[in-house]
Amino acid sequence: MSVQQDNSAEDRPVLQARPDDNPSRPQAQDKPIVVMRGAGRGTTAVAAFALLTGLGALVVPVGAPLVELVYPDHPVVKALTQNGRALREAQLALNATNERLAAQTTRIEAIEASLAAAAERVSRLEVGTTAAPVAAEGAAAPAEPAALADGSADAGRLGVLETHVGDLAARVGALEPALAIATKRIDTLDTLGSNGKSFSQRVDEVEAKVAETDAALADAVTQTKGVAEQVAALAPRFDEIGTRQGAAEALIDGLGQRLAGIETAASAADGSQAALRLSVAILQLNNVVQTHRPFLRELDAVSKLWPETPVNGELEVLAAHAERGVATVAELRDSFSVILAPKLRSLSEGAQEGFFDRMRGWVSSWIAPPQPQAAVANPIDLVVDATIEKLAEEDVRGAVDHLSKLDGAPATLATRWVVEAKSRIAIDRSMDTLLSLGLEELSKTH
Repeated sequence: MSVQQDNSAEDRPVLQARPDDNPSRPQAQDKPIVVMRGAGRGTTAVAAFALLTGLGALVVPVGAPLVELVYPDHPVVKALTQNGRALREAQLALNATNERLAAQTTRIEAIEASLAAAAERVSRLEVGTTAAPVAAEGAAAPAEPAALADGSADAGRLGVLETHVGDLAARVGALEPALAIATKRIDTLDTLGSNGKSFSQRVDEVEAKVAETDAALADAVTQTKGVAEQVAALAPRFDEIGTRQGAAEALIDGLGQRLAGIETAASAADGSQAALRLSVAILQLNNVVQTHRPFLRELDAVSKLWPETPVNGELEVLAAHAERGVATVAELRDSFSVILAPKLRSLSEGAQEGFFDRMRGWVSSWIAPPQPQAAVANPIDLVVDATIEKLAEEDVRGAVDHLSKLDGAPATLATRWVVEAKSRIAIDRSMDTLLSLGLEELSKTH
């Protein structure tokens, strides 16, 4: 849509001065006075331009297609969004242009008002100049110079007014290209407005979505602040928990050390219990060994409780007599004194004389009294007496040493008793060794 300013003669009526019958008037009154009355169409064009601009401003922001919500990352959608932004920028520029055009319209209206006032004034002048000759005919001759003077003044004012009107016409003509450009821009904006409704709708939808996103972000910020406040409130509790955790760890370390000590003590206690059980078993074995009863069960208990095998020799010695037992020292002493000693004494030299020798000695004692002779000690009696003394002292080894001095029939007679005595000696020696080792094991645990 275009609006053109028509500057033809039809739109600009010419007011010509009537010919003056007085030739003495200045010739400037014969010049045509041009009054531009075509500014009304310019005002209409400016008003139409402003109206279309307002309609475009209402139409352009209304478009944003629904596709942008479904395909926000699509290249076409992005391009359309950019076009919408460019359209809004153009709308802002158009608003600024409208403001400038409104200012120009105001100025044009002021000019038109001035022109109307000038035209009215010129009309009054024309009426005055037309009535001047009629008045001059009836006037006296002396008034004619005054009329001439008034006509000269009016002619000068008309010349100035004509110049002013020409300037106004030139300025209005300079505004015509700007009005044509504005008209073209209005046409372009009309086209964009008709094609940009969908863009405006999409822009509105995107703006609504952005508003929703902003509201969600504000809500999230509020929730985040609440969470931050809760975390800040929990921070002292976390510090307290950390302190308590450190104290608990220290307590656990102390308990671990105490537990290690308890485990060591328990291990030592276990060793002590094992050593104690071994000592009790050895003592029980010793008690049975000191009698003549078998001690196989007690010996087996000691063998199982012994931690290592450094006493295999002693255990083997005891195992050789465990099933039947060994005679005690008292039994050896009684059997020697009651049974073996009389038999050995009977084998002494005095007891070796025959019947005839004894009869001869008896008869000789009747005939002549026997002469006192010094007693001669018998070796067997000496051995028997010494053995009895050793047995009274419970020295079985010394008794065996004395009996080992015998030979012949006495030695053979004492063989069985010597074997029993040596068994007792071996068992007592093994038991002494076991008791010593048991005490050592028991002392290791304390």
